[in-house]
Amino acid sequence: MDEKTGVLLAKIRQIIAAETIEDAFEADYPPVSMAEVQAAERELGFSLPELLKLLYTEVANGGFGPYDRIIGLEEGWTANNNDGENLVELYRKFKEELPFERDWPDGLLPICEAGGNDTVFCLDTSRYNSPVVSIKLDFFDEEGERETLEVVLTEETSSFQNWLEDWAFMSDSNRK
Repeated sequence: MDEKTGVLLAKIRQIIAAETIEDAFEADYPPVSMAEVQAAERELGFSLPELLKLLYTEVANGGFGPYDRIIGLEEGWTANNNDGENLVELYRKFKEELPFERDWPDGLLPICEAGGNDTVFCLDTSRYNSPVVSIKLDFFDEEGERETLEVVLTEETSSFQNWLEDWAFMSDSNRK
């Protein structure tokens, strides 16, 4: 692990500790073993980015990070504000159940939500540094009636590490 990554992990631990004291952090999601990470990778069919592996094995099994928090592995923080799928289950759901015209891209890994499924942040694990891509899912028209799915993809940042650093090192009052 390089020094920059070590500083980021320490900052995230500090944020988690502060949340635990201030807000009685909703639950304890202890780090997982490398064997658990490898089991998830086998189920997904691809390797997780090194930074995500470090977060899961050295910091916590999700439940921290931008917006609605990083989604964990089995027994960790889940989608839909901890009332939904874990990382592997959510990836499978996107691969199998969403009504896209094309198949969900292999390795586009949903790791965080904002606004309860309206926007999903994904890691493009097929590219160097795993850029973060936001996907805006819109199922409803202006009257709130169900209509066809509209998908808007936006590259948020060129790397997962930059995305987490932007969140971790912003002032406490601005951190989402």
